[in-house]
Amino acid sequence: MEKLSIEERLFKIYQNIHHCNNCSLHESRTNVVPGAGSIRNRIMFIGEAPGKEEDLQGRPFVGRSGKLLNELIEAALHMKREEVYISNILKCRPTEKNENFRDRPPLKIEIKQCIGFIKEEIEIIRPHAIITLGATATKAIVDAKENLTKIRGKSFIFHGCKVFPTFHPSYILRNGGLNSRAFLLTMQDIKNSLSK
Repeated sequence: MEKLSIEERLFKIYQNIHHCNNCSLHESRTNVVPGAGSIRNRIMFIGEAPGKEEDLQGRPFVGRSGKLLNELIEAALHMKREEVYISNILKCRPTEKNENFRDRPPLKIEIKQCIGFIKEEIEIIRPHAIITLGATATKAIVDAKENLTKIRGKSFIFHGCKVFPTFHPSYILRNGGLNSRAFLLTMQDIKNSLSK
C-alpha cells in the first residue's frame, strides 16, 4: 500500500471536514474552517471555533483575534503566521439560533462531535509545541480541573505532544490589547513553549 505524505493525509482530513454533517452547525455555516499554515516548524496554535470572518473566508484566525495572534507570533517567535500551523477545535462557526447569528461558545456535544479532526491533525503533524488559546480549547485538549489563569504557562502532554495553555486573543482584546499585561503574559507563554 502506498504511504501518503503529511500533506496528502491533511488533505484527506480537509475533505472529510468539508463533507461533515455530524452536528447541526453544518446547516448554518458559510464555509468550513480547517487548519492552515506550515507544518515545517511543527508549532501548532489551537483556538476554540471560527467566528464570522473565519466562516466567510474559510480560514482560521482572520478577524480581530487573528490580527492580534499574528502580532503575538511575530513578537514571541519572530515568525509570520504562515510559518506555524493554526487550527480550531470546531471547524464550523457556532452561532445563536436567532436572527442576529451572534457567536457563542461551543457546546460540549459539538466539541465531542468535532474533536476527532483536531486529534487527527495533531497525530499527523506531531507538533513540538501545541499552544492552546483560551479555556475552551485547553479543556478540550488537556484534562485540567483548574481554570486557565492557574494553568497558563504550565506544560501538559497530549498524544505525546507538549501542550502550553495561554489566553485567547479575544481575551487580550477585551483586556487592553497590545499594551496589556495579558498580551505580555501570552507572549511569554508562547516564547516558553519553544524553550521547554
